[in-house]
Amino acid sequence: MNPRTVSPKLFVALLATLALLAPATASAERQRGRDRVESHPAYVPEPDLIEYATDDTEIIEVTLSGAMLRAAGNIVKHEAPEIGELVGNLEAVNAVLLQNWDGPSKPARNLIRDIAEDLDEDWERVVRIRKRDELIYVFIHLDRREEIDGLLVLMQNRDELVFSNLVGHIDLEQVAEIAEYMEIPGIEQVPTSRDPVDVNEEGEEA
Repeated sequence: MNPRTVSPKLFVALLATLALLAPATASAERQRGRDRVESHPAYVPEPDLIEYATDDTEIIEVTLSGAMLRAAGNIVKHEAPEIGELVGNLEAVNAVLLQNWDGPSKPARNLIRDIAEDLDEDWERVVRIRKRDELIYVFIHLDRREEIDGLLVLMQNRDELVFSNLVGHIDLEQVAEIAEYMEIPGIEQVPTSRDPVDVNEEGEEA
């Protein structure tokens, strides 16, 4: 069956509904889940991008727990097995997007570089694009079996500032399918392979 038989808007609505229906009595379980994610090697603490917001900036935050993603994946599997499996394999999605952003570029670019430099050796850079008005980094995290179990997207341009961290097993060739159904900031920058992309139009140092 065509995986796109599930409406992207319906899928997003489903995730929102699952979040609203989470019972208050599950707060301890949710805390254990957060602790588990934050101890995962592919988890990257969310930077305070909001301090870079300007008056006209629209702030979009995406925070999805493993329980929500698994529940959504199980439901979607009935109509789109591939998408359901991909979503169910994720343990967490944490993302922040500043849209209509026109803040100072130099501090934002420095922040992106600082985050990139602080990553440990298990992270592999697959995209680095450096232009006068744009900076993009995409990293994948590799587990002991050299399989991808995390993804990080950092991006700055004239209109947007983006941080996206996905935790869980990921197939790069199928990330585009996730992008069809989940509006995760920056995910469209993820390549379909581990072949490195490095564009430098400004002659900047690494």
